[in-house]
Amino acid sequence: VNRESQIAEIRRFIGHKDAVWSVALAPDGQHALSGSYDQTLRLWDVRTGKELGQFQGHTGPVLSVAFSADSRFALSAGADETIRLWDVAKGKEVRVYKGHTGAVNCVGGADKTVRLWDRETAKVKQTLTGHEDWVWSVAIAADGRRAISGSADRTIRQWDLTNGKELRRFSGHTQTVTCVAISPDGKRVLSGSADETVRLWNMDNGQQIRKFTKHAGAVYAVAFSRKGHYAISAGADKSVRLWDLAETPQQNNRRVYYDPWGEMVAENQDNTKELLYCLRFATDGRSVLTGGRDCILRLWDLGELESELQRLEGHTDGIYSVALAPDGKRALTAAHDKTIRVWDPQAGRQLHRFIGHTHPWIKVVVYLPDGKRALSCGFDGVVRLWTVENAKEIRTYPAAKTPTAPAGAKGPAVAVKTAVMGKAGAAVTPTQPGILCLAVSADGKRFLAGSVDRTLRLWDIETGKEIRQYPGHQNPVGCAALSPDGKLALSGCLGMLQGNTFRHDNSPRPLRLFDVESGKLIRELQGHTGNIWGVAFAPDGHRAVSCGEDNTVRLWNVDTGKEIRRFNGHTAAILCVLFTPDGKRFITGSRDHTIRLWNVETGQELRRFDGHRDAVTSLSLSRDGQFVLSGSLDRTARLWKLTSSDKPVVTVKAGSSGPAGVKVMKEVAK
Repeated sequence: VNRESQIAEIRRFIGHKDAVWSVALAPDGQHALSGSYDQTLRLWDVRTGKELGQFQGHTGPVLSVAFSADSRFALSAGADETIRLWDVAKGKEVRVYKGHTGAVNCVGGADKTVRLWDRETAKVKQTLTGHEDWVWSVAIAADGRRAISGSADRTIRQWDLTNGKELRRFSGHTQTVTCVAISPDGKRVLSGSADETVRLWNMDNGQQIRKFTKHAGAVYAVAFSRKGHYAISAGADKSVRLWDLAETPQQNNRRVYYDPWGEMVAENQDNTKELLYCLRFATDGRSVLTGGRDCILRLWDLGELESELQRLEGHTDGIYSVALAPDGKRALTAAHDKTIRVWDPQAGRQLHRFIGHTHPWIKVVVYLPDGKRALSCGFDGVVRLWTVENAKEIRTYPAAKTPTAPAGAKGPAVAVKTAVMGKAGAAVTPTQPGILCLAVSADGKRFLAGSVDRTLRLWDIETGKEIRQYPGHQNPVGCAALSPDGKLALSGCLGMLQGNTFRHDNSPRPLRLFDVESGKLIRELQGHTGNIWGVAFAPDGHRAVSCGEDNTVRLWNVDTGKEIRRFNGHTAAILCVLFTPDGKRFITGSRDHTIRLWNVETGQELRRFDGHRDAVTSLSLSRDGQFVLSGSLDRTARLWKLTSSDKPVVTVKAGSSGPAGVKVMKEVAK
């Protein structure tokens, strides 16, 4: 996926005398369990790597291990045709389950059956028959009512555990199905096979959703990440591969492990070169445990893979604006579907909607500092004041007037296709009013509104009166910001609305700095070319950042108007920018689908957030700077956790060496 990756080995667990065939991480994240060809299970302290105990009893290789939900018990299955239950704390065998007539690879075996056991009595409750060859892997859904099994007969089968009946069959693999997993939400199935593919299936209808084909050997282990957004696989090609399940089939693979025989993406200099048999995601979503033929378990840090905490879905068209409440307990989203929605961002639950705008394209929604009210605007030319809890409209401000049509713009209504959208929108006449940006003062008493009519206006929130205009704009005002002390206003412009687009060209386009009280232009800040999509003041009020169509972010000295630094890295237009509360970092969203965190002083990219599938149009930070909410044309808003320090997660560039002996190269999925 054209992304630079970092992986560091956290710890090794050494002690087994033969190949490690299965690993498990306890739900509490404190312990790891491994099963080996040396006929033992071993318990490990994840934090120290120390062996805490050996569980002995199997008379053949241990092929599968698992923890109970409370971490008190462990289960193992082996080539000795038995399943054994262990008391983890005591290291004692509690019970032996016998009945299979061949090696037990999971809770299914060489006798072609899957068996459901009563843990207390050690009696078989159900024998699931139907497979025509060895059963290599099983997985039970979180509801405890369904199970999935993979077999050497090349099929995956879904079972009803209440009656033992086969519900459906998943067909497509051309060789033995060696491993299966069920997503946390129970809606998808992941499988790996000797046919060198990983496949994603719909649990409810058995249809194949996607096929991943980058492995160069049999796939022996698969797992879903904690939230089900990623999958990981390991196999005979001695690689572990991380898959982004949200992306398209053409962009679905990021290698995060050393493959000594193929193209390397992440190479640890003293890494294992042995066959990998098993892996498990940790419950924290950012580390993975692997085991293989070299008898060693390894714990790997994948970075904050699932820094996406929540996904807000429900809009029927692209989201243009998001806002987090000051206390972080509510979130607002505004979209091209004529709605503003109120969410519980932690639960991902929609609470209610604002209905009132008369044009589908709602451009901005922003909280007032009291957290109880919000302002919104769009292409109906009106700013609306709302109460958040009951979604009632309090007041309207006619903040835009019908603009004079630019040359060549005469004619009937056309579909606006802005440089942000990349697709046709609702019909808008070239002379229709539209409000493109809002900025609220720190005291919550006034706001700025920038419009297609080329005006920037200051309004009194309580009285509803226009205070003044800031003249001189020759183009639609696409972004504006008020300084923390409320004394300065900064604005940036877009190209004229012509035909079906806000025109973009490479002509110089300055920022304008105004004295708020007098309305006078203080200076122009020269540097950007083309549309300017975002501006923001630093908390100290002496610096500002801007971003635009030229793919750059620029840091300015507000007092002198001089450009301090330029930040490069995004590969498409940058549509939004925000400072963190400490003023040491800022965050950007782009049409390249990424969000990036930057160090203000060094210009270094600290962090990159991937996941959106279309342009990132809006960002909103929590008051403490720990969380960021993003909105996108992919119709989702996503809540992310920022790093707590300025140390970048991605520090290693393609072809160079970095921490922990990691060498990183790029791989492009084809």
